Amino acid sequence: MMNIPPVTLAVLGLNTYLYLFPAAPVMQVCVSLKQVFEFKGWRRLLLSPLHHADLLHLFFNMAFFLPSGKRLERRLGGAWFVYLLSVFSLLTRLVYLALQAVLTELTQDQSYSTTCAVGFSGVLFALKVLSYQDNPDGESSVMGYTVSNRYATWAELIVIQITTPRASFIGHLAGILVGLLYTAGPLKAIMEICACFKKNKQYNKTARNRIDLCIHNIEQYEQCNYMRQKMTRNVPDSNVTWIVLQLISPITSMQRVGQERKDNKGINE
Repeated sequence: MMNIPPVTLAVLGLNTYLYLFPAAPVMQVCVSLKQVFEFKGWRRLLLSPLHHADLLHLFFNMAFFLPSGKRLERRLGGAWFVYLLSVFSLLTRLVYLALQAVLTELTQDQSYSTTCAVGFSGVLFALKVLSYQDNPDGESSVMGYTVSNRYATWAELIVIQITTPRASFIGHLAGILVGLLYTAGPLKAIMEICACFKKNKQYNKTARNRIDLCIHNIEQYEQCNYMRQKMTRNVPDSNVTWIVLQLISPITSMQRVGQERKDNKGINE
């Protein structure tokens, strides 16, 4: 437990908790084109990645997530990893719905738009794309076969579909596409721009406070300068020095009294 980074551990805990104490029954959180758009089930986009159909579904997803999560969190940092998981969770669902819409339109088969999916596996496939990108020229073992990291995610997609026909092929494919959008597309740049925009907003707020303080100080200076000019206006130059001395004499007197008190205190000691 001590070797698991905090965000990865929190994701494991949250998925397990929602399996034991689901926010709603599976059929009320699963995501499909019909449920989201026809019945306005928008909350399904947020809840479906965190719920699982059964214990084996949860176990395998979390078992595959653990090594990828540990590696990526340590490489990217906790804050960016949370940001990444949040974006991937939402985008994998949106891409899943887009694929359902395309297949329904191409085949005129309405069953594609009603197939409901839950689980973290879409996010897992997106994370796998990132993990394999670390060493694209390396090799991985998929069901005992050596596969280049460039194609390992696609090989896993096919193998899982063969060994587990009930698995959501479209959901897994959506995850791969989101991962590719991040590694080879514009998604990473967009996320970085959004993150920088938020930082810049905070910086600009601080900068505005500093500018306001500076303006306040300038206004005070201008006010003092105006008073000085007003007091010395129409006064002969020979008297200007006298006025300035009169203005600073109380300060000089206070300083002299303070110094005398210090000297007397030193003598008494």
